[in-house]
Amino acid sequence: MNDFEAVLYMFLTAFFLMGVLPAVFVLLIFHERLSDYGLTLGDWKKDLQVTAFLLILICVVFVYPSSQIQEIRASFPLDKGAGDSISAFLKLQVSRGLLFYSAWEFFFRGFILFGLRKYTGDWMAICIQVIPSSMWHIGMATPEVFSSLGKQSYNKGDMNKARIYLEDAYHKMTNSLDYATNLAKAYYNMREYKKIIQILSAFPESSNPSYEIHLFLGKSHQTLGEYNNDVEIYNKAISHFGIDVNLLNPMGECYNKFGSMDEALAVWEKSLEVNADQPQIKK
Repeated sequence: MNDFEAVLYMFLTAFFLMGVLPAVFVLLIFHERLSDYGLTLGDWKKDLQVTAFLLILICVVFVYPSSQIQEIRASFPLDKGAGDSISAFLKLQVSRGLLFYSAWEFFFRGFILFGLRKYTGDWMAICIQVIPSSMWHIGMATPEVFSSLGKQSYNKGDMNKARIYLEDAYHKMTNSLDYATNLAKAYYNMREYKKIIQILSAFPESSNPSYEIHLFLGKSHQTLGEYNNDVEIYNKAISHFGIDVNLLNPMGECYNKFGSMDEALAVWEKSLEVNADQPQIKK
């Protein structure tokens, strides 16, 4: 089963559970009209104009900016082949509108809302139906929320709480450079060097490596006494980002640790050429 077939199965299931079944209850059990639950054309000409205006406004103000967020792009569209062609895109969106969202709107904004309003009033009915419809989105594209909470906790110095949030964000999207880096910062403050190496090791080989990734990996390997790995990390960083005393100095220390004094001196001399005002290196 390909992506579209799986998504179509979900849409059809939703149409039956949220559309057909509630309609059967209304007609055969409640003995009421579907129009009593909001399923009617109404003033369709005016509504079509309002819908077209709001659709454009929502797409420009909300949908397009949201589509640039990394976790949104990773989660949607459900059919990853929808972007391959216009026909694939239209096939997904038409089936989503006709099968999924028509049933969704009838169930939450019709069956539940109109079913409750006679007992609770309009505002309470609106509030109640929002709860289950919002619960549908739990677990969808939430890493950014956890990452934000984690960074706030990190900035406040609460590393334990930061770790919980940042781990949650990272595990929901392990290919995110930002989430991995933020978690590495928390781990570094907590001296969890092996975990830093575990989550960051894949990223230096990526097409868009990060300076911070190399720095955290280098410091972690160095603290654990893994000097050969450390020198390799610093060399990769220098090849990507150029000569930098923050990379040269610890690399010289690594050479010094495993007895390669000639290499250590050469690296430190290069560091002094970049910045002569380093009395600790001159010693």
